[in-house]
Amino acid sequence: DASGKTSELLDFYEEGTWTPAFDDAGGGTFGYSSQSGTYTRIGRLVYCQFSIVVNSVSGLSGSIMRLTGQPFSSNSDENMLVTRYQNFTSGRPLRGNASGSSSVNIKSEGTNDNGNFPSSNTTASSQLIGLLIYTAS
Repeated sequence: DASGKTSELLDFYEEGTWTPAFDDAGGGTFGYSSQSGTYTRIGRLVYCQFSIVVNSVSGLSGSIMRLTGQPFSSNSDENMLVTRYQNFTSGRPLRGNASGSSSVNIKSEGTNDNGNFPSSNTTASSQLIGLLIYTAS
């Protein structure tokens, strides 16, 4: 049209499930009693919901805790909001931001982008529920 705007039809829509997981940047491991996630992708926008319940931890370094397993690689613009958490030893994991194309650094409450949530605050009964929104690469 004369204004330079074009009309586009929806070119991609998908719904599905994914398996969220934690990653300890220092090499520790997590076991799970529950991992569930759903997503909706419209065009390149990906909207994810997730729930993780931990049942074991081993060798956690206290380094950065990350969320992984996203259904699509991101354009490094992932943003996460925690809607519920429980049974962490201290601190409050409330948000997150991209640490690359396939993981999100979990952040502590009241901190700037350098306030990473330490993996060592996770117990054998920690639970995290939240939302993740990003642009697929």
